[in-house]
Amino acid sequence: MGSTMLVLSAPIALYKSLPRAFWLLWLGALISRLGNCVLPMMAIYLTRERGVSLTTTGTLVALYGIGSLFGSLAGGALADRIGRKTTMVSSLSASGTVMLFFGQAHALPALGICLFLLGLTTDAFRPACQAYVADVVEPKDRIRAFSVLYWAFNIGFAVASVISGVVGDRHFNLLFFFDAATTFAFVGIIMLKLVETRPEKSAHATASAGHLLTPFVDRIFAPFLALNCVISLVFLQFQVALPAALSAKGFNLTQYGSIIAVNGFLIAIAQPLVASRITPFARSNVLALGSLLIGFGYALNIAVEQVSLAMLSVAVWTIGELLWMPTSASIVADLAPAHLRGRYNGANSWSWSAASLVAPIIGTQVMNQYGSPALWWSALGLCIIAALGHLATGARRREHLALIPGASGMTD
Repeated sequence: MGSTMLVLSAPIALYKSLPRAFWLLWLGALISRLGNCVLPMMAIYLTRERGVSLTTTGTLVALYGIGSLFGSLAGGALADRIGRKTTMVSSLSASGTVMLFFGQAHALPALGICLFLLGLTTDAFRPACQAYVADVVEPKDRIRAFSVLYWAFNIGFAVASVISGVVGDRHFNLLFFFDAATTFAFVGIIMLKLVETRPEKSAHATASAGHLLTPFVDRIFAPFLALNCVISLVFLQFQVALPAALSAKGFNLTQYGSIIAVNGFLIAIAQPLVASRITPFARSNVLALGSLLIGFGYALNIAVEQVSLAMLSVAVWTIGELLWMPTSASIVADLAPAHLRGRYNGANSWSWSAASLVAPIIGTQVMNQYGSPALWWSALGLCIIAALGHLATGARRREHLALIPGASGMTD
């Protein structure tokens, strides 16, 4: 009886510790993510439904990354200038509209333009969303807040992966309409239920104390960005290289949907438990461990021949992800000045977008020239380098955070 009450009291305590505005954003993110059925199957859609070659597919998906580069920086700047709410509404509305056009595109130029615009609009939303969370959540609760937000993203991703695998085998075009519909539902929640949170002096402070490149020349923040970019380069191989490698081994679309769904389901189960247990540990150590697990998870693909081992591979790099993602976001929230939160989160999203641009090209080129084992060994090597980098820079970041009042309760 006592253990049952403990299990029930944990989510109740979590709910009460975070503000209502955060949970409304969480609900909208969950709904939107449930419809995110197209991007997980993008490589298979382009090659199977549109007859695009693997190399050209890598280039097309890279256009999404180019759009993300611009979208991340623009979204961060807009979040600081015109507000978090306005930026989220504008970017999501544009993203849903582009998705509808994308479903009707056939020619390579049209496909490329749609992917670029999707990257631009989708990633303009991210820094505004993360800045909003930092605005409404107390510093001591930010790690848990980012954890449960990623939890929502991954619950939705897990369900969307299964939907995309089953529906995509029969009526892929329906996925575009479903994706757009859930995106517009999120827009409705933001417009009707959320209020603006941008600090009153943000526009004036930004003009005098910061600019678009401020995060990139921050001597504490810039090395952290570089390491994030390296890890993202490996992590994002699930977009093109992983489905292509598994397809080459004979896995069909339904099997791949089940394999990649392990990612979302495992995070849905484990994220709330992990979030509360990693707080006593130095964040540099958590990031290093997460990096290693991502590398080892992808390296397991060298031996994958059965669905079960492919699922194990996804499970290993997923554990690395659930350590890395919320821990990284909490560091950004702590290091960013309040009036520059949009820009700092935009820079962090930019590092992700840069990897989105490069990862599909590198992954497909390495696979074509040297084979998939070479790609997975390289992934492990990069993650080992990133882990060592986090351990080396942790002390300097810890000294800096010690001087910031109210930084989150997690040590670095």
